[in-house]
Amino acid sequence: RVDSPETKKSILISLANEGYAEAQNNLGRVLMKENDRSNAKAWLVAAALQGDGFSARNILVYCKDLLDMPEAHFWLNIVLRSEATQDDPDLQKSVDDISSNLRKLRDSCGGCGADLVGDRRKYCKQCRTYCY
Repeated sequence: RVDSPETKKSILISLANEGYAEAQNNLGRVLMKENDRSNAKAWLVAAALQGDGFSARNILVYCKDLLDMPEAHFWLNIVLRSEATQDDPDLQKSVDDISSNLRKLRDSCGGCGADLVGDRRKYCKQCRTYCY
């Protein structure tokens, strides 16, 4: 049956393997729903590398969900340069969330998570080390 989810997925896999960015993006989204995150991300990245802005947006959401803010920031920059940002009211919220989380990462010790003091070289009072 052509309308079955298994048939649709096999068609997507076939098209994605042939290099169609839209199929790669859709397959990535299907795999995300199935909780197959590593394969989903691989297909989304393949589509994004072909210039598919919607795939970059999906990877951004994926990274935000996993709290991988440095990688989310990378994909945010790609999304902001793509056509996928037109008329997207949620994008500014993503920008603010990622910026806030990156600021927290920069201002906390990588070893113990304590707040840091200083501009360039930051001293952690808790574990008594300097962080850069």
